Amino acid sequence: MEDISSTTGATVSMDFILDGKGASFNTLQGKFIYDPAKLDFLNASYGTGTLVNGSGWIIFFSESTPGTVTFGGVGFTPINSDGVLFKLNLEIIAGSAGSADVTGNNADFKANGSQIFGAAGSFVGTVTYTHTQQTYLRGDVTLMAL
Repeated sequence: MEDISSTTGATVSMDFILDGKGASFNTLQGKFIYDPAKLDFLNASYGTGTLVNGSGWIIFFSESTPGTVTFGGVGFTPINSDGVLFKLNLEIIAGSAGSADVTGNNADFKANGSQIFGAAGSFVGTVTYTHTQQTYLRGDVTLMAL
């Protein structure tokens, strides 16, 4: 996962960078967790330049519990190289400056039904943000009767 800096109210796109340890696989599933009081999962993207797109995979994302995103993907062409697998698109909803981690536990990631990263450990991407004061514009209105 990459680290990102932004401001409250912004949408960030966080790369999930795969180091497959030389493995070749046709299925992949996993789970990410984050603080739903600070971030909101919008969607995931896997267009040009991602391993999912390059291999022609189908991938699904679900957030059935706030703060937990699960995914599963499958393809006929195996993924057997390192790179950006997909991007998680998150909105920063926190009301003040701070940071929030997006964490994946190694045990929750499986390729071809087996753990790809080993059972122990985790990987973390941090979204650090400053607070942006909202600006509201007021204007004059002229009403004319006909």
